Amino acid sequence: MKRIVITIVLVYLALYSGFVAAEGNNFGSTVTLSRGIGARAIGMGGGFVALADDITTVYWNPAGLGQMQLYLYYLGLQYAMVVPDIHSYYGSYAFKIPNAGSFAFSWINYSILDIEGRDEMGEMTQSFNSMENTFIISYGRNSFDLVKGLYLGGNIKIFHQSILEHKAIGFGFDVGAIWQPVLYWDHTLGINIQNIAQQLYWQTDSQHVDKGLINVKLGTALKFLPSKDVIFFNHLITTLDFDFSEYYRLGGHVGAEYWYTKSLGFRSGFSSGFNSRELSMGASYRVEIYEIDYAFIYDFSELGFHQHRFSIFMRFR
Repeated sequence: MKRIVITIVLVYLALYSGFVAAEGNNFGSTVTLSRGIGARAIGMGGGFVALADDITTVYWNPAGLGQMQLYLYYLGLQYAMVVPDIHSYYGSYAFKIPNAGSFAFSWINYSILDIEGRDEMGEMTQSFNSMENTFIISYGRNSFDLVKGLYLGGNIKIFHQSILEHKAIGFGFDVGAIWQPVLYWDHTLGINIQNIAQQLYWQTDSQHVDKGLINVKLGTALKFLPSKDVIFFNHLITTLDFDFSEYYRLGGHVGAEYWYTKSLGFRSGFSSGFNSRELSMGASYRVEIYEIDYAFIYDFSELGFHQHRFSIFMRFR
């Protein structure tokens, strides 16, 4: 009976994430890690791998940590609601050590509440919850001036999942780079290779092991209309990303962000991937030390799991 219940739950999780793999899966805060983190990046359709200039860079491209120029400390929090019983939380703290690089410690939680239990006959039993936690240790810095405009970074990811009394632990790695080939032209190229050697070990009699799918993110960001304020920023940013997953699955992301003033920004984007098409939009309010972001995701799939995401970031010198 336990095996049947676990199977039902795993299928349930796969349907909600919209990402079912033929011979593997991308576990670990399933919906969050497959769709990304941060209301700002999500509002741009997930086109963020070459931009990656806030605390959510730990997911999109850890090399972005090397771009922490104006601030020494960064704190980020996020809440995402898919449907009333599905919630996700994200927290991250980053700091820069001069001449040594930048470090970040992050936590992602994904939970499904009140899942209906079924026995072998399909009869309803007691409800239960599913909980997934991902812990990420990140590092990024410039390339020791070996290549001008190049930043490098990496993640160590630790997973913990629980379904009923069954638990699993696992690990994985990411590596990324951001490069500005022409220093006088405000643009960047980015690459992030995710889920390297990613495995999840279930503490069951069968000792089942889930293997993650390698995912490669490639992107570019073009920046226009530089500000003339004391704090430098660009009024208009456009991004274009592509995802290449194992088994030849291709996804695309396009986004744009416009800052009306240095405190008020708007964005929109579109993403298309395996069995998914999503339109997103959002807005931000930013002052000297904090930023509040909101994003709405409209899901065109039959499941129609629209999302609201809220993020708040704080920066300190």
